[in-house]
Amino acid sequence: MIGVGLLVGAGYAVYRTNQFRRTASEAIGEVVDYYEYDSSDDDGGTTHMYDPVIRFTPEGGGVVERRSGLGSSSRDYKLGQRIRLLYDPQDPEKFQINSPFRLYFAAGVLAFIGIVFTLVGVIVLLVFNSPHPELVDTPAASTPSDSGGG
Repeated sequence: MIGVGLLVGAGYAVYRTNQFRRTASEAIGEVVDYYEYDSSDDDGGTTHMYDPVIRFTPEGGGVVERRSGLGSSSRDYKLGQRIRLLYDPQDPEKFQINSPFRLYFAAGVLAFIGIVFTLVGVIVLLVFNSPHPELVDTPAASTPSDSGGG
């Protein structure tokens, strides 16, 4: 059930991303800085992360400068690099870097985990719902001493 729920979540994430892409405006932004932070691992370690800070001017004017919201363990862009963005024309602070990886990253993670959980669930169901001949009670074979003949 968890796997199916994650797959539904992935589908919803794709739907929302496609909806955003249909209504978004395009702009060219510039990487002006990196926000750096440490991310904790499950095993107690840390990874140094970089989230690009991007500046752009939406169609209505004004300047927007903020983090992209999806950091990585490497600096994916050079300072001063110009990149394509999609932004909400009603709220330009809501923007995303216009690349398939960045747009569909969350959906991809949910789908991958959902597929793994679903496959494990199906395998468990098949194993525990299939007949196991070695577990079936069979009457013991009769021996001459059991026949009461003597």
